[in-house]
Amino acid sequence: MRWRSAGWRPSAAPAYGRPASAGRDLREIDPPIVLAAVVGLLRSGMSAHAAWESVGVAEVAEDGTPNLPWRGDSRMAVAAACRLSHRTGAPLATVLAAVSAHVEGTMEANARREAAAAGPRLSARVLTFLPLFGLGLGAVVDSNVLRVVGTTPIGWTLVVGAGGLTMVGRAWMRRMMREAEEASREP
Repeated sequence: MRWRSAGWRPSAAPAYGRPASAGRDLREIDPPIVLAAVVGLLRSGMSAHAAWESVGVAEVAEDGTPNLPWRGDSRMAVAAACRLSHRTGAPLATVLAAVSAHVEGTMEANARREAAAAGPRLSARVLTFLPLFGLGLGAVVDSNVLRVVGTTPIGWTLVVGAGGLTMVGRAWMRRMMREAEEASREP
C-alpha cells in the first residue's frame, strides 16, 4: 500500500513533542477550550509544565502559573488555581476543570447579556434617525415642508425641539442600558 495514494502526507503529521497549537495565538482560542485541553493532558499523566507547553504557553512560572495572553478574570482565575494546586497539593486537573466551567459560564452569561442588549440598542439607533426620516418623507410628499422648517420661526422651533427630545431620549436610553448591565452583573 502506498501512503501517498491514501492521502497521507508526511508534512501534515504533527512532529512529536511540538506544541499542538504551534503557530496559533492563544488569544484566538476561547479560554475554556484551552483549559479543557490542559485538563485532558493533565489527566492523561502529563506534567503541568508539559501540558501548558503542549497548548502553546511558552512561559510557566516555578509555581506552575502559566503566562497567558488573556486579560481579566480568566487569567487571574487560572493563576489562582495553579498557585492553589502548587501550595496545597490539590490535583491541578480538578481545580482547572472547575475554573474552566466557571469561565465558560461567565462567557455564556456575557454573550446572553450582549444578545439581550442588542434589541434596545438597535431601537435607540432607529429612533435617533426617525425625525430625519420623517422630515425626508414630508419633503417627498410636499416640497414646502423644507421651506417651512428652514425659513419660519415655527419650523426652527420644531427642529430645536426635535433635536432636544432626541438628545434627551438617547441619554435616557444610555442610562437605562447602563443600569441594566450593572444589575445583570450583580450576584
